[in-house]
Amino acid sequence: LLAACVLLVNSCKDMGDELKKALTPLVSTLPSVNLGPSGQASLTISGGNPPYTISQNPNPTLATAQLTNNPGGTGTLVITAAANVTTPGTTSVKIKDTDSDDNVPDSPTHNEQEITIVINVSAVPIPVANPAAVQVGSGQTVPVQISGGTPPYQIVIPSDPTYVSAAFVNPGVNPATLNITGVSNASAAGSTFVKIKGSASSSIDTLRIPITKVP
Repeated sequence: LLAACVLLVNSCKDMGDELKKALTPLVSTLPSVNLGPSGQASLTISGGNPPYTISQNPNPTLATAQLTNNPGGTGTLVITAAANVTTPGTTSVKIKDTDSDDNVPDSPTHNEQEITIVINVSAVPIPVANPAAVQVGSGQTVPVQISGGTPPYQIVIPSDPTYVSAAFVNPGVNPATLNITGVSNASAAGSTFVKIKGSASSSIDTLRIPITKVP
């Protein structure tokens, strides 16, 4: 009888401990994050029953997520926004804890807890030129203001040197100035263009500027 009582007491204690564990909420330090292209956020996951796993990954065109379980019973979730986002968007990552009690006869089943972290990602700003197209005469310089996109900017396709030259004054800032200078030759007249690019690894971070050289 004594042995049966001890067993009952221990069983009740185990059930209480497991219930307490099961009721510990699974939480993240932030319910949502706002990121720009290539931005990164690090969140701490705690509560519930570690270790934790990612039960649903974010949309990879917007962001990726990596989860590391720490020795102290917490998790570190690193969210990285995609570099080539062309349209702002919202996605999410889901984290769940471990259903560790299913195989213990004297304890209740621990239902896995799951939390959702919302990820808002802004888009790569498209570069624009002011003026959008250039007309330049012999020996004349026309400054073009480049804004948007991701500085520093660079020239990826130069203009035809028969007609004009193009050079950045300050490519590392936004806005930047691109000087278009016509060659000092009245007979050299025609059309060309210059193509510039920002530093984001995206085809949308490029800009083609038409140029007309007049006598």
